[in-house]
Amino acid sequence: MHAPDPAATNRGSGEDELSKRSVADLLKMMVNNSNLRHHVMKQMLQHERATDVYDTSFLDSLMTQIEQRNLLIERAVAQAEKNASKPSSQVTGNDIHPTPPRPLVQEISHDFFDDIEIEPPTKVSASSGSQTAHTSSPSASYPASTSTRQDHTASPYYSEIISNLKNTFKLSSFRTNQLEAITATLDGRDVFVLMPTGGGKSLCYQLPAICKTGKTQGVTIVITPLLALMTDQVMALKAKNIDAVSLSSGAFCGETTRDVESRLRRKGAPKPSLVYVTPERMQNSNSLLSLLDELNDSKQLARFVVDEAHVIQSWGRDFRDAYKELNVLRNKWPNVPIMALTATADETAIRDITTQLQLKDEVKLMQSFNRPNLSYTVRPKPNNKKQATHEIATFIKSRHPNSSGVVYCWSRNDCEEVASQLRDDFGLSAHYYHAGIDTATRPVIQSDWLSGKFKIVVATIAFGMGIDKPDVRFVIHHSLPKDMDGYYQETGRAGRDGLQSDCVLFFSNKDLMARSSMVQNDSEKSAEEKERQAAALRAVATYCSNEVECRRTMVLRHFGEKFDPANCHKQCDNCRKDGASVTQDLTAYAQRVIELHKQMSATGSMIATGTLKAVFKGRNIKAVREGGYQQLSLCGAGKDLDAAILDRLIEHMLHNTSILRIERVARGQWTQNYVELGDQADDCLKGRLQVCLAFRDEDIGSSNQSYSGSSIGRQRPAKAPASGSTRPRESVDANNSFNEDDLYDDNDGDPISDFEPIREAPDPQLMGTTSLSRVPSNASFAASRPAEHDNTDIDEELVQLRELRQKFAVQKGVNCEEIFEDFILDSMAAVRPKSIDELKGLLSTLCPNEEEALVKLDRYGKGFVRIFAHGSSDSLAGLKSTTPFHSSQLHRQYDYAP
Repeated sequence: MHAPDPAATNRGSGEDELSKRSVADLLKMMVNNSNLRHHVMKQMLQHERATDVYDTSFLDSLMTQIEQRNLLIERAVAQAEKNASKPSSQVTGNDIHPTPPRPLVQEISHDFFDDIEIEPPTKVSASSGSQTAHTSSPSASYPASTSTRQDHTASPYYSEIISNLKNTFKLSSFRTNQLEAITATLDGRDVFVLMPTGGGKSLCYQLPAICKTGKTQGVTIVITPLLALMTDQVMALKAKNIDAVSLSSGAFCGETTRDVESRLRRKGAPKPSLVYVTPERMQNSNSLLSLLDELNDSKQLARFVVDEAHVIQSWGRDFRDAYKELNVLRNKWPNVPIMALTATADETAIRDITTQLQLKDEVKLMQSFNRPNLSYTVRPKPNNKKQATHEIATFIKSRHPNSSGVVYCWSRNDCEEVASQLRDDFGLSAHYYHAGIDTATRPVIQSDWLSGKFKIVVATIAFGMGIDKPDVRFVIHHSLPKDMDGYYQETGRAGRDGLQSDCVLFFSNKDLMARSSMVQNDSEKSAEEKERQAAALRAVATYCSNEVECRRTMVLRHFGEKFDPANCHKQCDNCRKDGASVTQDLTAYAQRVIELHKQMSATGSMIATGTLKAVFKGRNIKAVREGGYQQLSLCGAGKDLDAAILDRLIEHMLHNTSILRIERVARGQWTQNYVELGDQADDCLKGRLQVCLAFRDEDIGSSNQSYSGSSIGRQRPAKAPASGSTRPRESVDANNSFNEDDLYDDNDGDPISDFEPIREAPDPQLMGTTSLSRVPSNASFAASRPAEHDNTDIDEELVQLRELRQKFAVQKGVNCEEIFEDFILDSMAAVRPKSIDELKGLLSTLCPNEEEALVKLDRYGKGFVRIFAHGSSDSLAGLKSTTPFHSSQLHRQYDYAP
């Protein structure tokens, strides 16, 4: 069937919807854009008559696509004209060796967006023996170029590369940095590729794997983290008649692992081009290691590829020890080139990856992280689960009816509950996906979603690795992401076709505390690793609580990229707000941070960022106690400052070099961040440099967002510290203790209640509460008050906790807060202690006075525990503490196998 010609004879009323300009654009797009052609043909097949594709709704959709592309072209032209008119005196180092820009629209293209050169030409930077190509947005900040970009069309491999591109992969052009990566690996170089989600990473190693030229030839070994990812890629390659195999448990496409190994060992037999393995098989299979030795000896081992390389840092530190052993690649086969690819890595992660893999003289290919078609929004998450799902459903129906999307949850139970409610209660086409689904069913669910059989997949965060669906219109985080890297990668699965897409994150303090508690009980984690994960989670917390700054700016800054908020074009909730902001001078707090750093560094120790914050807040945690920092006069100097505001303050001071972030390698393996005083510290102390932050003015203006929701928990401007004593209190309040931890990339396991409760409680201020002080402003409640809160939006167990507290208060004739404060009840609801011992452990970290905590435990403990014990006897004799959680539990829950 051929697509109808829009410029032919009259199609009826539909033709009136297309202007002459749009008709021409549509024709060009259908010729040059395979995604649009597929979309048009799909619409035709769903109608009885071809002309039905020109109904109003379809035309509206096409008009939107056309106009968005026209806008991108106009912006690119304007930028090009602006650069062309720049006076010679303004030419920067990056302009010394200009690269001729590609035409805005080429004659033939696989993807229309690839041919709209919105960003400056790719630049090459050489440093420390590494060749680095950066492609950045106009506002990005990267190292200046020191050499011109190489002409890869002159390489001896170019002819075969182009032939394979067109004949095997059915593509007509390369995306940014693909040709550079392919040429470098064929030349025998180590390559590090940082490419945004949807940028085409897999082609960088799949195409050279089938090339017969190149300094190294033979089999390409691909190490990948997930079995689902492995299966998808092998099947896709086989569909292109590429010989790809998987060395995983069980038979695959009629070929067992033994069959594959036999074929690889047989002399003279054709070898597969790509062999996919898990890191566990690399670590545990002597047979595989022996096989690789044989291939190497016969010069048939072309290269090693580490896909999703960011997991070397995030999982290698945690629960997949095999990732720490990948240095075997360089140690055993030093002359075999290595390619590492990821969509998500900041400077620290890049250093960890290249160090662990022992890359040498590597070519680094990196691009801007900006995804201009994605809109970022943070919304408060109702405590009531059904209400949270209701808000998600309302958003989908109002913004993206009949569109594809992903809703991310962190547990199996959440996935199944949310999917069921979206389907049964709201009539949305949704299905769940998690590692608990049997291996035969998972690919069926993936295929049904990819084909559009159902629209919404509710999944744990591992879903999406390597799955390429261009028309995902929304990504919703029902649960809090583990870190900003994960958030970026998960949101990056939206809008791969370049069209407008929404990324919505639902935040709640309860989620934050629950995620922290699950990791705090991991006995296998080192203090350094807990501190690293704490910092990662705090970064997400700061992002969520900041209701003033452009969210795109915050996301890109995390990866070391500068961005002008004016270029956001109201593509985030903060930039869409009409309300005015106010600037607050926090110089006095900044000065105290600097003075505190001087006191702490006088001991000769290096100061980690998290430790500096903890001492400034006066928290009673291990790092503070062991460092002897409780005795410092400035310990607790920032106790009255909201934790989220403190995070923003420290980030601001790092940004303007009052404090400079430095990096050191801890224990010879992983990079640990420390801080030292920067070159403007003295200027700040002497008052020559002001430190100011912007806050949303609650009394001026209002948001005009149609789906922004209410406040996330506003940060009120800080009050300057009193000019008297430098230490607010003599003692450190254990209530503020927070050993801030994080989860793994995919919990994908049991509900929160299956884990032991926290030993060091999360700080209720972490996400920016409505007060600078820990104690709520309405802390006093009358014992006889009939109801403390409106219970419509809080969980049933929290309702029961508050009702029980009120009963005790009436009996004792005291205020409710004298039984247990609100934040203690919130912690109970999050942790769900099922025994007296568990509640004792919780109270010991929440209550500043241990003796008082024991008295309260004796008086009220049994009643509160009974709420979570589900009908146990009054004696509670049968209750036992749950087994402490540690990372080995995830081995049998997670989606991989050796």
